[in-house]
Amino acid sequence: MRALLIILLVLTSDIAYASSKLYINTIPKNAKVKILNIKPTFKQGIPLNKGTYRITVYLRKHVKKEFEIKIGNEKKLKVTYT
Repeated sequence: MRALLIILLVLTSDIAYASSKLYINTIPKNAKVKILNIKPTFKQGIPLNKGTYRITVYLRKHVKKEFEIKIGNEKKLKVTYT
């Protein structure tokens, strides 16, 4: 019984930290942010699992910029893009 309880605690603690929250601030503020390699639309604080994500930032009648973000063990990741 103790072994089962310890395994459950380890599993649930891993799940609790399995994702990071991503925040992208853009300058100008009305630029659109899109994560290209996942289906959910971007919103501030979107939870993401470890991995590499392709991000695009664009503003109407301006150049679209694309870059990658690598998510590791951080609980929060804040990025400012001009």
